Amino acid sequence: MIKNSSLISDCASALHLNSVELARLVQSGPFRYKTYPIKKRNGQNRWIAQPAKELKPVQRFLASEVLDKYQISSIATAYRKGLSILDNASPHKHSNIIFKIDFRNFFHSIYVSDFLKYLKENSSLNDNEIKFVLLSCFWFNKDNKSLALSIGAPSSPIISNVIMFDIDEKIKRLCAEKKLNVTRYADDITISGDEIEKFSEIKSSIIAILKEAPYPKLYLNDEKTVFVSKRYRRTVTGLVLSNDEKVSIGRYAKREIRAAMYRANKFGIDAEAKEILIGKVAFAQMIDKDFVEDLRRKFPLKQ
Repeated sequence: MIKNSSLISDCASALHLNSVELARLVQSGPFRYKTYPIKKRNGQNRWIAQPAKELKPVQRFLASEVLDKYQISSIATAYRKGLSILDNASPHKHSNIIFKIDFRNFFHSIYVSDFLKYLKENSSLNDNEIKFVLLSCFWFNKDNKSLALSIGAPSSPIISNVIMFDIDEKIKRLCAEKKLNVTRYADDITISGDEIEKFSEIKSSIIAILKEAPYPKLYLNDEKTVFVSKRYRRTVTGLVLSNDEKVSIGRYAKREIRAAMYRANKFGIDAEAKEILIGKVAFAQMIDKDFVEDLRRKFPLKQ
C-alpha cells in the first residue's frame, strides 16, 4: 500500500482530494484504462489506452510538478512547450539528403522497470514516492501482462522524452561527429546532411546505441526507413521541405485550403465547417505565413 508523503499530500491538495483517497485511487491506477484501436495509414491498428477521468489529473500534476524537472535532450522536439512540428522540420530545410527511421512500438516498449531504474539513478524521490509515480503513470498491458507507457495518458509523452535522454544525447553526438543534423519527434528520428558518404553506417551505429543502452530496449522499424534527396519529395513529420530551403505544408494541402477559402467566400459556410477551416488556416499560418496572408487578402472569410 502507498504511504503518505509530501508529494502525495501536495498532489492531493492540488486536486482537492484526501490523501488516503488519492493513495487508494493510484493503487489501482494501472487497471483504470479504456483501450480502443485507431486505424493507421497502413491499415493496422494503433491501440490507445485512455486513463480514467479521475486518474488524468494525477498524471497531469506529476507531469508538470515532478517530471518536468528532469533533463530532456535538445534533439527531442515533440510534446514540449513552445515547440512544434515546425521546430522538428526546420533544422533539415537546408540539407540535400534526409534519412528517416522510427522506433517499433515506441510507447509500449517503455516499461515500468525502465522508469524505475531511471528514477533510482536520477531522482531524489523516496521509494514510496517513486511507487506513487509509477502506479499513477503506467498502464497494465493485458497482452503481455506488463506495466508500460500508454498512448493516451497525459504523462506518457514527457516520460518518453525524459527516459530517452541518454539515447538522444548519444545519437546527437554521433551526428555531430559526422556533421549531420538530427531531431527526434516521438518515435520518428530525422537525420539530414549534404554528403552521402556521411550516412554510411549511420543506421548500424544507432542500432548499436540502442543495443548498448540499459533501458529502454528499443528496436528500429525497418519498414519505415526512408532515404531521399532533393530529387524527390521530402517530408518531415508531415511538412514538406522545398528545394528553395523552406518548410511548407505542401502544394496539396495549400490547394485544399485555397479551394475551401474560395467556396466559403463565395457561397458562405456553416459555423461547424468554419471552425474546422479556421483551424486549418491557423495551422498553415504557423508554417507558411506568406501563403496565408495572401489567401486572406484574396478570400476574406465572411462573418
